[in-house]
Amino acid sequence: MLLFEVPRDPHPTPAVAPTRMHVPMRHRAALFGAVVLAVVAGLVLGDPAPRLAADPELGFLLRGMAGIKALLLLGALALLAWRFARPVPARIAAVYIGGAAVMAGATALIWQLTALPLAAVVFHAAEIAVLVAAWRDLR
Repeated sequence: MLLFEVPRDPHPTPAVAPTRMHVPMRHRAALFGAVVLAVVAGLVLGDPAPRLAADPELGFLLRGMAGIKALLLLGALALLAWRFARPVPARIAAVYIGGAAVMAGATALIWQLTALPLAAVVFHAAEIAVLVAAWRDLR
């Protein structure tokens, strides 16, 4: 050892540079925050009382379909929370978060029996957008 030589660390830690793609907690927080806001907005915008009074059986059927869409949404949220544990490109993450939020809002509108045709189309369009983003994410 020379007089001015600094001893080397036997176990050096590699320098980890923060990347713009790897922000799992921020993506997860944005995902669940956007979904909660969309659900609240969908529940506030609709009033199911007139439709339920007019045809309770149809309302029961449509709310059952909203329940099925909610199960699809919960599955998508679980998969996206798992996916956000790894680095995700910003554009793909935006599509994931936006698509899940739109699916949640559309499900809430269907539950409230409000704007049913529009909500159904928007739900499935968002679902397809999330699936296409997942397909593109694999490349």
